[in-house]
Amino acid sequence: MATSPYYDCVVIGGGASGFFTAIRLKEEAPHLSVCILEAQQSTLGKVKISGGGRCNVTHILPETTEDSAIPKALMGFYPRQYPQLLGHFIEWSPAQMLGWLEKHGVPTKVEKDGRAFPASDDSGSIVHVFESACEAWGIPIRTGARVTDVVKRSTIEVEPHLPQFQHAEANFILRLSSNVLIEAKTIVLATGGSENGYRLAEQLGLTLTPKVPSLFTFKIDDVDLTELAGVSLPWVKAKLQFPKAMQESFPKAVQKAIPKGGITQEGAFLVTHWGVSGPVVLKLSAWGAFALEASKYQATLLLDCLPDLPDESILTALRDERVTSAKKWIANACPFEALPKRWWFYLIDKAGIDGYTPWQEVGEKKAITQLCEVLKRLALPIVGKGVFKEEFVTAGGVALPSVNPNSLEAKTTAGCYVVGELLNVDGLTGGFNFHHCWASANTVACAIANQLDGV
Repeated sequence: MATSPYYDCVVIGGGASGFFTAIRLKEEAPHLSVCILEAQQSTLGKVKISGGGRCNVTHILPETTEDSAIPKALMGFYPRQYPQLLGHFIEWSPAQMLGWLEKHGVPTKVEKDGRAFPASDDSGSIVHVFESACEAWGIPIRTGARVTDVVKRSTIEVEPHLPQFQHAEANFILRLSSNVLIEAKTIVLATGGSENGYRLAEQLGLTLTPKVPSLFTFKIDDVDLTELAGVSLPWVKAKLQFPKAMQESFPKAVQKAIPKGGITQEGAFLVTHWGVSGPVVLKLSAWGAFALEASKYQATLLLDCLPDLPDESILTALRDERVTSAKKWIANACPFEALPKRWWFYLIDKAGIDGYTPWQEVGEKKAITQLCEVLKRLALPIVGKGVFKEEFVTAGGVALPSVNPNSLEAKTTAGCYVVGELLNVDGLTGGFNFHHCWASANTVACAIANQLDGV
């Protein structure tokens, strides 16, 4: 019988977190043997296409943020805001990630909004550095290697009919779809949101939170709105609300996560051919991921087009416009410079006003009050979700209470670790999901190195 290959650590998953775990482990403990198994025929798929092919590797917070405050500030960009993240961000910061890339020959740049990219604007730079590092460290990468079963040594002891261990140091036998067996002392689940990853995690006794989409656009049932595709507002405040009866039907944990009055975010806003998008919408979709799934993506989006102005200031500006632009059509005289002309015309129509009415004929009480209402509380009916093509992010995964917060080792299975998107951690767009991959990979690599060092 052929001898099964043995490794000190087998990383299951050839994505961002899987590669970085393997590389960091070799950096921390060069004597350990490490292997990467990838079910698909190619590796680093999301890295290649992320950020429109540029790869937004992490996010650098404003210079005003003190170094000691960065880990805690980062947590604000992860909708579930798990306190377990803090330690990982302390140990591996965005600046450290950029430093690592620079050290390995990949210069980077930080754009005005804080997003960090390789200076080449080419995700191939990141793919190349990971592949080169694996080659330099002698880390074998097996593609088309789907793991169908994981057998623990403790299971063999009570079920002797299962495959027998050939290596005294091994704690796990991994069966591949090709029926090849590989033995490992430790394993790392780095499968992302794949169904096979969920299955393996469940097999190993980990608690799973059902996965739901995160970071997506909203479909809006309003033909007049979608005809404005391309119109954008630089800064709005938006609120996601659900009917009371519907909200009361949500699972208790989902109900508790919805603030009184609804889920609120601020940011830029964009009208699309099917509804609305932009940073404010993507943030709402992330924070409201589980509630939106429970509602079957039926909700109301309340839009404040002028968040810096209270109602009274808006009413005053509208009344003043009645005087200064008395004979002008209301469609041609908007008192708010921040509003695009097409958007202003849309709001006028929503307020029930003919845009070709002279300002002096606009009723001061009813019409102006209604116009103020749509400016501050425009109700848009959400009827579904769109797809955010540059990101593939899910909320849900391995529940953090089922892993040790300091090492990310499964509490149910010693020697089994979880990294990256398979954990129930999801961040906003802007490099935060990748940074969690790097930080969690570093945590696991250091934990395994500490555990096996000298063994």
